[in-house]
Amino acid sequence: MNSSSYDLVISGCGAAGLSAGLQAGRLGLKTVMVEKEMIGGWLVNADLIEDYPGFPDGVHGINLGMSMSDQAEKLGVEMQLTEVTGVRRRGNGFVVETFDGPVSARAVVVASGASHGRLGIAREEELEGSGISYCATCDGALFRNQTVAVVGGDDEALREALYLAQPAAKVVIVHAKPQLDACHLLRQRVAGNPKIEVRLGATVEAILGDTQVGGLQLRQAGTSASSQLAVAGVFVAVGSRPNTEFLAGLLSLSPDGKVPANAALETAVAGLLVAGMAREGHVGHPAVAIGEGIVAAESAKRFIDGKGGV
Repeated sequence: MNSSSYDLVISGCGAAGLSAGLQAGRLGLKTVMVEKEMIGGWLVNADLIEDYPGFPDGVHGINLGMSMSDQAEKLGVEMQLTEVTGVRRRGNGFVVETFDGPVSARAVVVASGASHGRLGIAREEELEGSGISYCATCDGALFRNQTVAVVGGDDEALREALYLAQPAAKVVIVHAKPQLDACHLLRQRVAGNPKIEVRLGATVEAILGDTQVGGLQLRQAGTSASSQLAVAGVFVAVGSRPNTEFLAGLLSLSPDGKVPANAALETAVAGLLVAGMAREGHVGHPAVAIGEGIVAAESAKRFIDGKGGV
């Protein structure tokens, strides 16, 4: 770290974190953003974001993320690629533990986002990178003219399938529920794409293949028989799990690991704010995450100035 003491430390550089950093910079707070993977978070994996206001033709996620990052840096916000491993109180402030050493902060914004959910079945981790993927824009080109599966039925899953339909010969959406959970527009696009097949009420029982994915073993709801689906790749899009493990012992989390907060995004620990996918009740849209980042930064400023806090 360039300095060991800041007004504000932001854990995470996704949409919420970048937005919080932008606002903190505008408010004159000495701020550092800490990101363990890639600046932009899930934005960089989004080929086209169509639900962000002001872009009638959509905006590429990586472009939006990089623009926000550049804007924050112009305001003097520092960015460090390392992982936050813990947060603890010290006096009226905090010590944020990272792999690169501790950092002192008067306030902390948790914008650590979430990691891709997993199927939780045998050999999933073993075959990751050998046919199992969690990112279509990252790995889709590896399966040109081949058949792939997308497991999941929400907006993310259908966006993955539509993207994969460009390089792949065929895309099979496998969803355990009797109907897709995605929005009307995405369901329409999937229904109108001749390269996409949808299998509803199907549960993945096993991943087939030795050192490389060769297919899936599926079970149809209401039956005892299994069937096999031959695919070269499997793209898992079954939700997410919040990156909040580093908060263990500091405050109570919701049953699914998210951080409860009030309307000002203040947690039960004064000076600790939360925004984005790590927050309990977050709806998952980039525009919402960006708005929450602004609110969290404003609440952090009020706490630092002694004008707020739970």
